[in-house]
Amino acid sequence: MTLLDYKSFEPLVNTTFKAKLHEPLPELEGMDLGPTELVLELVEVKETSNDQCDSFSLIFHGPADRRLPQKLYSLHSDTLGECRIFLVPVGEKAEGEGDSRKTVGYQYQAIFNRLKEEK
Repeated sequence: MTLLDYKSFEPLVNTTFKAKLHEPLPELEGMDLGPTELVLELVEVKETSNDQCDSFSLIFHGPADRRLPQKLYSLHSDTLGECRIFLVPVGEKAEGEGDSRKTVGYQYQAIFNRLKEEK
């Protein structure tokens, strides 16, 4: 398994990832459980490393018709393939102001922290 880091994601800003919403279960075959995937766009990659940790965060935008709960998701990227990432909803993407304000999507964040190895 490849270790994902800031450099893995930085060139992927403005590309899409498919989040798997649920696994197909044989006992539920034939039942309509709704969509199985949701397309998310990676809109920000921010490095926040310090002397002790390699750290970075990702911000994804998703559509307005479905707000994902925080949990571990299997995401697919044409570049990275499959990866499992814990996503947390952090806000709405909105347009307009006042009475004309409309939610056009939701924002999700993933934060990665790894202790640096001592040399």
